[in-house]
Amino acid sequence: MVDSDGKLKWCPHNIALHSETFDNAWWDKIYGGTGSTPTVTAKAGTAPDGTETADRIQFDKGAGTASGDYSLVGKTSIDTDVAQHTFSVFVKSNTGSAQNVMIYCSDLSVVVLEQSIGPTWTLMTVTNDSDGKFAIQIGARDSATYGGDDTLDILVWGAHLYRSDLGGMVDNPDRSDSYVPTTTAAVYLPRRGHHIYDFRTSSWVNEGVLVETDARMNLALQSEDLTTTWTKGAVTIDSAVETINGLSFDRLSVDADVNRHEVFQSVGALSDQNYCASVFVKDDAAKYAFIHYFSHVSEAFVTAVFDLITGTLVETNSVGATIALYGIEDYGSGVYRIFVSGQTGGGANGYFIFGSSNGTGISYSKGRPIYLGVTGEDLLFSGAMLEAGATPSSYIPTTSATVTRAAETLHENAASIPYSSSTMSWSLDFNLIYADTGSATEQTLYDWSVDSDNRIAVTLDTSGADRDVITLTVVNAASSVSVSTTVERTPGINQAAKIAWRVTTSEINIALNGTAETAVSNTAGIPGLAAADAALGDMVVIGERRQWDADLGDLGIEGASTDEALELF
Repeated sequence: MVDSDGKLKWCPHNIALHSETFDNAWWDKIYGGTGSTPTVTAKAGTAPDGTETADRIQFDKGAGTASGDYSLVGKTSIDTDVAQHTFSVFVKSNTGSAQNVMIYCSDLSVVVLEQSIGPTWTLMTVTNDSDGKFAIQIGARDSATYGGDDTLDILVWGAHLYRSDLGGMVDNPDRSDSYVPTTTAAVYLPRRGHHIYDFRTSSWVNEGVLVETDARMNLALQSEDLTTTWTKGAVTIDSAVETINGLSFDRLSVDADVNRHEVFQSVGALSDQNYCASVFVKDDAAKYAFIHYFSHVSEAFVTAVFDLITGTLVETNSVGATIALYGIEDYGSGVYRIFVSGQTGGGANGYFIFGSSNGTGISYSKGRPIYLGVTGEDLLFSGAMLEAGATPSSYIPTTSATVTRAAETLHENAASIPYSSSTMSWSLDFNLIYADTGSATEQTLYDWSVDSDNRIAVTLDTSGADRDVITLTVVNAASSVSVSTTVERTPGINQAAKIAWRVTTSEINIALNGTAETAVSNTAGIPGLAAADAALGDMVVIGERRQWDADLGDLGIEGASTDEALELF
């Protein structure tokens, strides 16, 4: 997700379990040499949040002076992503006097923090790289590498282990800091506060919750390091020349000859489906960039060339494939994310390619621009991604292996939904992310259901003669009725759509961006959904959502589907 500062960051999360109960068996209490087993007294003091949930821990490593003399509470092996992680914990002296407390995290190396802790709460923090297993510890261990007083009597609370590469992790919107409480499982909070850049005001705008219900895998390896698995064609690469918005950019410098100026990577076998190629790029005097992928078996390909000064498409090119979607998204600071998607047919050895282009009278060789390179006309690239799907999803960093982001869902609990068996109205604010693939259920934006025979749903329909419309469907005991918008949407990313609808025992209707349709008779009735949860979103950003156990009428849903909706109701 993108935070208010424009940086790509991880959602609020914590993979350290039982973050406020150090007496739990999940936490290892270990000692060695002259040390003794730490003693944990649960709920012995007031925590930073004012609750009586801080634990007291007493450590005694004895008088030994070797690294094998220790008294520690921690976890010796935690499964993590292969990436940078941060471990933090709140610590306070329980004696009123300053004490030297040590925390460390280890995997590829050991990073230690020894800090003098007094009678006020202090957040101790260490950061290290992980190769997939991580150890976190707090206490005392004697050697030049570690530290801590021989004996400690401290209060601890709020253990937090989180991924901190890219631009870090966003704060927990339910708190004033980043801490995320856990009990028996790791916690990943919804991506609330996702920001989209508004080039008109040169500012980042909070558009709501980013929801991606498709699991996506980045097939491109070393997504931020073009010096590694990427093959170079008539270019040289300078690594990590600039960090922008949490991304590390490499410089691509073209050779001064007539050639294809590019980097490419084989991504293995492709299925016969849409794939989307994307990369972040910043102009460094070259002005134009292209992105491309193709199937080596069918030799079908899709290509898009973009102008990085105007932030617009120059042209597309394809053979043996249909382009599903292309685009350029402004990320501020001169950075754009360019993408193209399409279906090139299945088979072994798909190739993902991007690089520099000229802008007018483009000649192509094997589907990629070929031109006389000019020394000094360079580009900066980062965040390369090739994924199955017709749209770009949020960036997934990779190193030596592919990485999958799991599918996510956003649900409303039945208890929080004002159900009425006679009349209800809704409004929802979306930024749609979709391609037109000719599907009647291109996206399911809202689904309040017991089962398929009893539901109220709002879907994006790209099938039939009237393409790209939004449809309200009411199904009661397998009998259904529906109404669709007449104004068609435009495929793409961040397509604003403010939707409102109403359902009564006599009729149903829907409105889009201030225009209501003609109500249709509700021949199905209202399904019994009082005990049912509702699912929101697909591959979308969800803004404001409201529901009333009342009929707003057609004028009401027109108002509720406008920018002034919050002022009207």
